[in-house]
Amino acid sequence: MSATARWEGKSLFVEDLRMTDLRFGASFLIWGFRHCAAGAAHCSVARRSYAMAFEGDEQALAHLELLTTAIRDSGQRRIWFAPPACEQLTLDEACLLEALEAAQTEQFEQLNARLGELLASAPSELVRRCAHTLAHTFRARGFLIVAPGEHPSSQERGLANGPQSHMIH
Repeated sequence: MSATARWEGKSLFVEDLRMTDLRFGASFLIWGFRHCAAGAAHCSVARRSYAMAFEGDEQALAHLELLTTAIRDSGQRRIWFAPPACEQLTLDEACLLEALEAAQTEQFEQLNARLGELLASAPSELVRRCAHTLAHTFRARGFLIVAPGEHPSSQERGLANGPQSHMIH
């Protein structure tokens, strides 16, 4: 996705924010999410990076892949994500960070609200459990997930559906 990626004139990215502006836990999570969403969770770079970060524990990437699959299978809208090396953060990726930050801090209403926004429906028990497990896996390793702040909802952005590239559905 280019820096000018738009759909119906609306930007798909959080303005004035780069991946390097995020704390390590958040940027590493999004980098892994992008690999999972693109179907590349088993590439050697992703596997080695997660194994090194989690000291050989391969469960973190497996949890992330499970969450990505659960979102894809139960979502009622397209989720916009950028390629793994993209410096920008999509609005949906920011929403995912908000959900996982809420899971790490046990703010269940916020978790359900952010997941509901991503899915365009109430999150299933599986999606909530996957998000909670992944967030706590990161937290146990000391990787705090801190979202970049407020951003417009998918309805406010008018991005309920859009082009077929770089999305999971």
